Amino acid sequence: MTLTVWGYLAGFIGLTVSLVSLGWGSIALRRALLPGWDGSPARVAEAVMFLAVSTCGLQLLGVVGIISGPAVVVGALLAGAGMWLAASRVGHGADRVELPSQPAAGWMTAVAAGVTAVAFGIWMTGVQPALSLGMQGFDTLWYHGPFAARIAQTGSFLPLHFTDTQYLNWFYPENSELLHAAGISLFGYDLLSPWVGIAWLGLALAAGWAIGRPYGVQALSLVAIACVLVGSALVPRSAGTAATDIQPIALVLSAAAILINSASASRGSRGREDIPLVVVALAGLAMGVALGTKLTMPVPALFLGAGIVGWASAGRRWKTAMVWAAAVLVPSGIWFVRNLVYSGNPFPFVSIGPLAAPDRGLEGRDPFSVAHYLFDSSTAVETSFFRDGLVVNLGHLWPLIAAAGLTGIVVALVRGTSAARAVAVACLAGGVAYVFTPLTAAGPEGSPIAFEINFRYLLPSLAPALGLLVCDRIVAGDDEDAKRRAWWLAAFVVLFISVVLPGIGSGSGGSWSEPRVSVPAALAAGVIFSALAFGLPRLGSRKLGTTAVAALFLVLAVGIAGFFSSRGFVENRYSQRVNDRVVGFTISQAARWAAGRKDAEIGVAGSSGAFYQYPLYGRDLSNSVQVLGVETGDGGFEALKKCRQWRRAVNAGSYGWLVITPSLDLNRPAVVGKSPEIKWVLGDPNAVYSRRKGNVWVFRLTGPLDPAGCTALKREDARDRQLWQQELQKGEPTG
Repeated sequence: MTLTVWGYLAGFIGLTVSLVSLGWGSIALRRALLPGWDGSPARVAEAVMFLAVSTCGLQLLGVVGIISGPAVVVGALLAGAGMWLAASRVGHGADRVELPSQPAAGWMTAVAAGVTAVAFGIWMTGVQPALSLGMQGFDTLWYHGPFAARIAQTGSFLPLHFTDTQYLNWFYPENSELLHAAGISLFGYDLLSPWVGIAWLGLALAAGWAIGRPYGVQALSLVAIACVLVGSALVPRSAGTAATDIQPIALVLSAAAILINSASASRGSRGREDIPLVVVALAGLAMGVALGTKLTMPVPALFLGAGIVGWASAGRRWKTAMVWAAAVLVPSGIWFVRNLVYSGNPFPFVSIGPLAAPDRGLEGRDPFSVAHYLFDSSTAVETSFFRDGLVVNLGHLWPLIAAAGLTGIVVALVRGTSAARAVAVACLAGGVAYVFTPLTAAGPEGSPIAFEINFRYLLPSLAPALGLLVCDRIVAGDDEDAKRRAWWLAAFVVLFISVVLPGIGSGSGGSWSEPRVSVPAALAAGVIFSALAFGLPRLGSRKLGTTAVAALFLVLAVGIAGFFSSRGFVENRYSQRVNDRVVGFTISQAARWAAGRKDAEIGVAGSSGAFYQYPLYGRDLSNSVQVLGVETGDGGFEALKKCRQWRRAVNAGSYGWLVITPSLDLNRPAVVGKSPEIKWVLGDPNAVYSRRKGNVWVFRLTGPLDPAGCTALKREDARDRQLWQQELQKGEPTG
């Protein structure tokens, strides 16, 4: 199971054809619909079209159940051709509206390029370990990776994939997992997945640059927004993983950039600019892709739409509302329809009137919100939990960043354009929703240990708020007020550095000290990415022949470099460490065992195995992995608490292997408990003990387990201990 030249070449050609087809189609359609747009706003608009069309195309393939490498390529070709055809029919019918643009000073552009290089370099410190060891993020190993792998295996996302018995994450929207599944289908491996976050970071920075472009503060807005993209809690969870934290940030920024640039070109009265419906649709598509990616996005999407409709002229409000709703629902609605079919509720996490939710709480960790500690005077909590979490995410100068974001919202509401006010409303509503969102301060009463990692829920609201401040005359000043902009740029560079510093040498939050991280190599890669980001637009303005040759050279360079790095990735994937330092069990041993299996049917017991199950899919992701439990009628999935019930579930699954892992309490992750399933499987003649390492056991099943054998397990504990010792004395088989 190694990556062959021909296998890689087939996948790379398919990927290139798909990207070129969708890319050129997006460019053609944008030129037809927004002919006067250029520069970064045009690129952001094209990226939104690309993402919306590719997402909807993959959803259609998934509904039919045919997601595969050839289907992805054919679908991309058809989608690209469809956009070209639509562009030709629109022709020159769209009004040409030139976007205002003030060029940034050369030295300010250089500073922005430097910050971009550092941002990419910091994210590369998260990508490097993934390229050596496989993706390591907790949520990636728990459900993002398994969702993508199962979609690639079956070609469909319609059947619910139950990944644990404590949460309801199979009801989460899966737009991001569809993109990862497409990459797996093209190559047969998750080669592209560690790089996806880098692409989203690029979109976020491009949108940040575009937000300030109408006012000549594009360098300033990029640096300001970069402050929330390099935190020591966001990067390790998102860089080099399949997590879905950077995506909503990039998409909200894209929607804000599209709206702000459109409003700046309007000739309507101040505060009442008419935003064209095509721009409303584009912004809505961006929010729709975000809503179909992250469950924390309904409030920002709803209030951004409400702001756009509210500040539209009276005669356009109804049509604007309809366009916005349709654009948001097209790339996201399928997930809520699926939830409705399975559970009777599009949002099965909460009861909505007559629509009941599954009778399940968030059992893995006490789901306290920030509001629980802000407004309940009876709760006692150490402020260090919140202070340290803010430092990890926003640096030691976090009060200044928070104040800047809040000021941006206020000034936009008071004197911003209609688009800026709508974005401000969405940011404010998103911030308020964050305070009341479950899990934002999860952990035992008085110990909100998850505040630090779940602060990321606020970032899609904080990032555009910083952009709003930079666009206001507080910062932008007059066209010739270069000194004021220089001082503000220096201030935000200081804030950016303050965010970066806590991650350097930090084993708890940052990636700089992770094994297999080369900071010089990461920063060198960041410089290359930054040079491409700032150099490609200049190259695109040259003659077609020069551009084509440069593009061909770039594709060949990426293809060759990708092959050699990918071979090492495939061979070493999960061969050494799978976050064993986080919890007290050794899932890495089971991961190495699974890497040698192909097309194996594996049942998993124990909550720790559920949280770290993705490596069990094997090197080529061909193993079928299923956490053992019982389905409930409302789309729920519960643990099996009786031996007979558990053995019947094992038999019904026709598994060839069982992996038994310890139980894990996320409120106390350092404490490992013994799973009862060990006792339930030991002694059955058809469960052949294969290997044990630490607290993880592997059994090969040669036939069905005998439910009647559970009676013997009810004997006294001494007999259980004797049976346990007999199995331990068998050594470490290698079967």
